[in-house]
Amino acid sequence: RIPLLSVSCLPAAFLMGIPFPLGLRAVAGNRESGVPWAWAITGYTSVVGSSLAGVLAVTQGFVALLLLGIVSYLLAGLIFGSTFVNR
Repeated sequence: RIPLLSVSCLPAAFLMGIPFPLGLRAVAGNRESGVPWAWAITGYTSVVGSSLAGVLAVTQGFVALLLLGIVSYLLAGLIFGSTFVNR
């Protein structure tokens, strides 16, 4: 079961891992002084996001949490997608 679960999670994990390195490369290309800020922001949002995800899952349910995650990634892709396409 574990190998099957690992293989089934691989595509989603790969796709969720792409935005930060691409964004970090874009920030470093524009202003290298923004790289520490990018790391700070991602650390902050990871802590706050995981805490809020727990609260949202308990109060609204996992379906609402999943839908919010999907909408968040799609919105981020629309907002920042053109930045990476033009590079």
